[in-house]
Amino acid sequence: MIQETPKWSMWLHESLTEEYIEGEIYITIIKIAEDAYNVTKEYKEDSANQANILRDIIMTVGSRFHELNNIGTKCYALEIDDETNVYIFVEMENQVNITANRWLSCIECDQIHRLIVKFSVVIPNNDIANKICLNAMHNDVGSKIKYILGNYNI
Repeated sequence: MIQETPKWSMWLHESLTEEYIEGEIYITIIKIAEDAYNVTKEYKEDSANQANILRDIIMTVGSRFHELNNIGTKCYALEIDDETNVYIFVEMENQVNITANRWLSCIECDQIHRLIVKFSVVIPNNDIANKICLNAMHNDVGSKIKYILGNYNI
C-alpha cells in the first residue's frame, strides 16, 4: 500500500520578533498583529479572512501577557467555502529583560524585552493533510507548528 503524500493549497509559516522597552508590550503586540495580517494577506490573494482571524488571535493571546515571561498558544480551525478547512496556529513567547546579562547594560538604561510570535496558516488539500492538522490541534504534540513542519512537507 502506497502512503498518500499530504498536499496543501496554503502553507504559510512565519516567525516575527520585536524588542520593546518596559511598559510597551501592548504596542508591540499590535505591531506584530498588523505585520502578521499583512504577511498573510500578501501570501495569497483571497486570504483576507484568514489574515483578520490571525490578527485577532494574536491580539487575544497577547492581551493575556504582562511584563513577565509568558508563553501562549492558540489553534483555530474554520471552514471557508464548502468543505475547505483552514487551520491557524499561533505560538507566542515573551522574554523579559534580555539585556540583564549583557556586559554593557547599565542601571539607568531601559530594560529591553523580546516578543516572539510564530504562526502557521495552512489549508489542507487532501485527507492526509487534514488529518495532520487535526492531530496537531487535538493531541499533545508539543509545539504544534514544529509538529506540522517537522513531520510533513509540502
